[in-house]
Amino acid sequence: MAPSGQKCVLLSPLLLLSLAPLLSRCSSSCGPGLSWAVRLRSGSGPAGGSLHRLAQSVAQEAGLQNRGQIGQLEGHYLLCQGPETRVDSGRTAAALDQNPHVLWHSQEQLLRRSKRSLAFNDPRYPSQWHLHNTVKDGMDINVTGVWERNITGAGVTVVVVDDGVQHTLRDIQPNYSPEGSYDLNSDDPDPMPHPDGHSDNHHGTRCAGEIAAVSNNSYCAVGVAYGGRVAGIRVLDGPLTDSMEAVAFNKHYQVNHIYSCSWGPDDDGRTVDGPHPLGKVTSDWSLQSGTGCTDGHTGTSAAAPLAAGMVALMLQVRPCLSWRDVQHIITYTATQHDTQADWRRNGAGFHHSHMYGFGLLNAWRLVNAAKVWESVPFLVSYQSPVLKANEIIPAHPKTLTHTWNVSASELGRSGMRTLEHVSVTVTILHPRRGDVEVTLVCPSGMSSLIGAKRALDVDTTGLTDWTFSTVRCWGEGAEGQYTLQITDYRDSALALGVLKYWKLTLYGSSLSPQQVNERRRVVEDAMSGQYLTSSFALPCPPGIDVPPEIVSPFTSSSLKSLLLLGCFALFWSLYYTLEVTLAHWDWRGCGGAVRGRGLQAGAIGLEDSQVVEIQPEMDTEAKVPLIAAEEHT
Repeated sequence: MAPSGQKCVLLSPLLLLSLAPLLSRCSSSCGPGLSWAVRLRSGSGPAGGSLHRLAQSVAQEAGLQNRGQIGQLEGHYLLCQGPETRVDSGRTAAALDQNPHVLWHSQEQLLRRSKRSLAFNDPRYPSQWHLHNTVKDGMDINVTGVWERNITGAGVTVVVVDDGVQHTLRDIQPNYSPEGSYDLNSDDPDPMPHPDGHSDNHHGTRCAGEIAAVSNNSYCAVGVAYGGRVAGIRVLDGPLTDSMEAVAFNKHYQVNHIYSCSWGPDDDGRTVDGPHPLGKVTSDWSLQSGTGCTDGHTGTSAAAPLAAGMVALMLQVRPCLSWRDVQHIITYTATQHDTQADWRRNGAGFHHSHMYGFGLLNAWRLVNAAKVWESVPFLVSYQSPVLKANEIIPAHPKTLTHTWNVSASELGRSGMRTLEHVSVTVTILHPRRGDVEVTLVCPSGMSSLIGAKRALDVDTTGLTDWTFSTVRCWGEGAEGQYTLQITDYRDSALALGVLKYWKLTLYGSSLSPQQVNERRRVVEDAMSGQYLTSSFALPCPPGIDVPPEIVSPFTSSSLKSLLLLGCFALFWSLYYTLEVTLAHWDWRGCGGAVRGRGLQAGAIGLEDSQVVEIQPEMDTEAKVPLIAAEEHT
């Protein structure tokens, strides 16, 4: 018996012979100008022969080698020049032309092909590192792959609430939406900025260019949602009131899908301000010798429009997303790019940093998640009673601590199971507001610095009914004990601070922790891009069945109208009665014979068609019988 090693040697030639036809079918091209593709006539070979044998014969007659069938194209074969032979292309073509078994042939040439990618002729596009960063991987919004799938914000309008938008610019005008625009400062439909002496009113125009600057127009740069539309609401170029701010946040909401507001109270380390009660509902201008393009738009002013543009991409593929859906998707898809930051993983598995929030917005991840996202349940809330304290805040390192327990029975009334936003409203008296630091700890143990100490804030009024909010506990269970910690970093010479009272407010939904984890799995599964095809469409939820509103048919104005109409009818009837009475008065007896005895009415045999006559009462001698009216007619 042969050794096992010899068995392998003996079997190898047999294995190669058996695999030869398969290997020939897998052969690649033999080089440009050295190969011919031929199509053979089926059934034209020798009796009992095969197409493969026929291809061998045709190749030999043409002085070529058969490299096998071309892929799965039956009857198509690749014939190549041998490594040691030189074949005249003309003679080879003539030989194939004369062969009765060849239906068609073609000498292969090198084809020029390039990967499908985006190429913009906008001169500043190569400098837009936030759109495509080729220097530092991961430090851009990862949007080009979305654009390649024709997702550019089509059908979505973003309105820039700012100091105006110069909509006549070449990079903005084709995408400008006059229907969604307005000038609240001048009270007219045109939000064109008004140049001032400092040339300051270009902020809104720059934001609009970031969002929807037109692509491939050989001018300036490219917007994140260059296929969408952009509107402008001018409100920051004049005195701003609470009511104006509130109107700006919902003006033309029937047209505008997203409101971009990259501004706020003074960010000077001293000011504590925010939306007041009613306010709670790139390109550059070419005015004043401007160039129409700038690279000086940075910071949070530039970040907010980028986010608005990415949300526009999300709404294109999933128009039924609500503002809460967008918040959830950002939470699920943001990436943590700076490993040195203070990232903390909360009880629901989400990473959060006090510096970066949930992380960098990633257009690819946002759009893919939006494609498969199911609308979240209704927003529900829980609010504790006002918790009176009247306690002195001890100086650092001591801390004033208050707790409040939220039970399952209390949450059961609203159906809340997991958290979204957590708010704490406090009233604190303090001689130097910036010395106070406020921290909230959720039931999971996740702590959030909701009010940091501020060296420049020397205000003496403290905090009155001021609400701090955090999202660090997003997705965690709502039930349990919440802890408020207040620390005072005051100078020992200052008066003591006092916590007067505080209140806890929770916002969340009926999603269970298990459902949160399942959504995370679905989102991650979608990151391959498999659902970005236009044929895939997750249906939007049907309309909400809300009981019809019971509306009274009578409003205050309609009741007033009815009252006036009733009064008119009453006076008209009195007038008509008086007129009829006077018309039938017997004025002949109106002399002294009446002698103030009043009126006497009588009728004999009255029927429907008869008229009652009213006449003065007379003495018995003067009385005459009343005659039925029908006898006189």
